[in-house]
Amino acid sequence: MNPMLIMGALLGAGIAVMLMWLGVKTAVVRYPVLIVPVPHHAPTDFLFRAWCDANRFTRQDNGIYRQNGAFSTSEIGFKNNAMYIQECLHLGIFEVRFALNAPIMLGKPMRRHKIKQLNKLLKHWDIAPIEFEK
Repeated sequence: MNPMLIMGALLGAGIAVMLMWLGVKTAVVRYPVLIVPVPHHAPTDFLFRAWCDANRFTRQDNGIYRQNGAFSTSEIGFKNNAMYIQECLHLGIFEVRFALNAPIMLGKPMRRHKIKQLNKLLKHWDIAPIEFEK
């Protein structure tokens, strides 16, 4: 194997990882949480509970609904007629939290699917759909 080819591949991979990390760090600062105004009865709405069951969200002792995954966790909480939604990426020993609709590439197809499912719930409450920030 050509040593220059190996060095080039390692350098390219290192640059790609650094760019992804910078994107994540920017999302943490600029897009910390997605806040959606919801009806006051949203946390107790039967459809919300059914949606949680269908999308594998479980209620935690602190009132947060969590969907666990291998590399990411989605969290939904309620406060003052608003739904707070965050994505938590598990990157080795680091854990970063940002808004589900943050405009970063890391995990975007997975987050796009989650937003699609969330929009089905929001439609029931006559709330505008969520889109990725620009």
